[in-house]
Amino acid sequence: MQPNAAILALVVVGLAFAAVALRGRSVRRRGGKLRGPRTALYRELVRQVRGDRACAERLLRYERQRAPEVSETEFVRRALERIERDRRL
Repeated sequence: MQPNAAILALVVVGLAFAAVALRGRSVRRRGGKLRGPRTALYRELVRQVRGDRACAERLLRYERQRAPEVSETEFVRRALERIERDRRL
């Protein structure tokens, strides 16, 4: 293999690894669902719905529709408050 071809191969492999690493850190994907490392607040939401991630996503979607201007963290906080309020009734 020629030196230029070896360098080109290393650059391509490096870019591929970088693309995979950056993709994993993304916060949103189509459909408005969160992705990537979840916050402790989100993990608490999932725990409150007994591990039902689909339910957690539905709660977040509902909160997102009610107030699309707030942050993702605020959606999770509001969903947790809604669960707590509903359980008290």
